[in-house]
Formats: sequence, C-alpha cells, structure tokens
Amino acid sequence: MTSWCPYCVKAREYLRSLDVNLIEYNIERDKSKREEMLVKSGGSRGVPLIDVEGIIIRGITPMPLRQPSREEEVYKFTEFY
Repeated sequence: MTSWCPYCVKAREYLRSLDVNLIEYNIERDKSKREEMLVKSGGSRGVPLIDVEGIIIRGITPMPLRQPSREEEVYKFTEFY
C-alpha cells in the first residue's frame, strides 16, 4: 500500500468489511496495472480507483459499494492504489 493515500486505506477497510472478493494492485510498483488504471479512468491519476465488474468508481464512495442483497450475486472488486 502506498503511504501517501489515506483514501486507499479507507476504501480497503470498507471493502473488506463487506466481505467481498477484493483484488488490489499497487500502481507504483506495477507499470502494466498503472497503464490499465489510466485507461479505465480516462487518464485520471486519482486513487483509489475501484472497478466493480466494469463499473468504475473514483475515490471512496460507500453507497455504490454496498454488498448485494441477494446471496447468489457475487461481485468482483478491483482496487488500484
């Protein structure tokens, strides 16, 4: 995790509290993931950037990230920080 991004910490804690499948990428260490993030964000370098099965969420916004109500729905969360 980057030491300079308190919002990434908040996003991670919130997503973990939802008990969702979370895959995290450190864009400072992984150039290919940095490029992927830039494509998904339309060139924005702001973090965190959260990809919920193709739906891009910039920053930490708890309401759209709530766990689905039906048990059969499983979302894959990807966080770029």
